[in-house]
Amino acid sequence: MHHLVQSSLMRKKSMASSLPKIIRHRELHGEARQLNRMTCRVRLDQLECPYLVEISGVKRLLDITRECIFIGLSNDSRYAVGLLYSFSDSHHSSSMGHDEDEAELNVIVFELSATLLRPAFITIFTAWPSTAKVYATFPYSSSHISIVGFAKQNTEPRNTTMSRRDLEPFSVIAKVKFILFRFRITISLTTCLVMSYRWNGLKLSKAVLRSTDHGGILNGGTALISYLFTKNCPPLKAVRMSRMIAQVIDPKIMDGGETVIFEGCNSQDIRVEDATEHCGNIARKYHLKRVTVEDKNPSPAGLSEPLFVTETLMDIERLLYEIMPVVVSRMYGNYKYEGLIDYEIDLIDCEQYIANIVLTAVIEAKGPGEGGRNSAYIVVLYIVWNTFEGTRQISSFRGMRLVPWTIAHRPDQWYPFKTILKKELIPDERVISNIPFLNGESLGFLASASPGITVWKEFTCRSKIT
Repeated sequence: MHHLVQSSLMRKKSMASSLPKIIRHRELHGEARQLNRMTCRVRLDQLECPYLVEISGVKRLLDITRECIFIGLSNDSRYAVGLLYSFSDSHHSSSMGHDEDEAELNVIVFELSATLLRPAFITIFTAWPSTAKVYATFPYSSSHISIVGFAKQNTEPRNTTMSRRDLEPFSVIAKVKFILFRFRITISLTTCLVMSYRWNGLKLSKAVLRSTDHGGILNGGTALISYLFTKNCPPLKAVRMSRMIAQVIDPKIMDGGETVIFEGCNSQDIRVEDATEHCGNIARKYHLKRVTVEDKNPSPAGLSEPLFVTETLMDIERLLYEIMPVVVSRMYGNYKYEGLIDYEIDLIDCEQYIANIVLTAVIEAKGPGEGGRNSAYIVVLYIVWNTFEGTRQISSFRGMRLVPWTIAHRPDQWYPFKTILKKELIPDERVISNIPFLNGESLGFLASASPGITVWKEFTCRSKIT
């Protein structure tokens, strides 16, 4: 009996001593199962925000549940984005007789934890129409946020239900802001976009401003504009594209530069501001110094590392005028290119500096022989754009397809990706906006694209999510 007890104890001791080995073997060689989502669920009204912020020139605490409109989280759920509209008496009095009130719109990026919301970065849209749309996107790494806001359209009718066919395409003034979290700065600019009412919802790429790994790409309708924020200076000239490069400098450390670059390639009033100024920090001043000579070993110029702002403009009509005669001649030697009728551009994705683009054009071409008739054809081009090097090339080509003249100017009719071909290319877009708020809707909870924190108004709520 004593021998049996001793043997049993020895077996238990042997098993105990090998337990770390068992666990290690299981972790290295055992079956693995991917968890779809692990989240920490917190209630908005239980999050504390004991921090002073400056709103409309007054430092005060925020009542986040009453004052802030939360529109979404970053991809890693580290940041929550809130909007705070501030109306002053002067705004109300000056808005008498106008279509709508103007406000100071504060876009606040909060650092989020399970118990706290800390205002980390703030950028402001001044004299902003209270019904204007604001969109924001994050890159995969959540290293920055790209924000675009639309002021009143230049040709927008007062009655939004009336037919707009005669007004298209229309132009819109856009305010664009990039908050770079690591540098704690905001880069602001103004630009003009060309857009369409009647069919934009059918497009593959619905995001006007897409965040990329190193900046953002703006779809201006007639052009694609890339904004890069890099440590190294890109080549000064882009191939058959416009380019402007400036370095962000601390004027106390490096001489020169401008507080505002009034005109870039497609942008105006480009400036750099301290993104933490309204969160209680002493504001730092920054200048932009245009780069005219390549520097392989640039100075940080007062920052933690060099920071270059590069704007590159790809003019779509110029691109088509250059390549379409060549494409038609090489692919269809018995046809003659006569001219461009219409086109649409879609940004499918961008990894590092490489953007993949689909360009759909309606062209006029003359058929074979002396008796050949002029007809309208759809052509689809796939383009690879290196936004750093400033080069582009056609990666593939979809053959010409005849379309009736009656729809040649109707992209809602000829656009090939609205139905059958849509599944071929699905852009990876995650956009947050104030559209639900403008529509009178309330988001029940905020969630990120990856596992992390989910912010709920109430745990029982099952309403809209962003």
